[in-house]
Amino acid sequence: GLYPDAEHSIVETDAGSVGRLLLNRTESEFRVVDIALLSGVRGKGIGRSLLEDVIEKAGRAGLPVRLSVLIGNPAVHLY
Repeated sequence: GLYPDAEHSIVETDAGSVGRLLLNRTESEFRVVDIALLSGVRGKGIGRSLLEDVIEKAGRAGLPVRLSVLIGNPAVHLY
């Protein structure tokens, strides 16, 4: 893949494992490679919380957060 060193995290809630986050950290940026959530938990603020956490960590490191979204992706409103 394009980001072989990306960190793979499982998203957990009280309901168990509900998704994943792929984050690639480099000396120059934090890149959100992918966020995937099960359909039953979408729209509940989990994605927003994940992104806020990434933004906070990047801010502490003094680095920008970057991501790419395909045209037509229904999650575009999240970003």
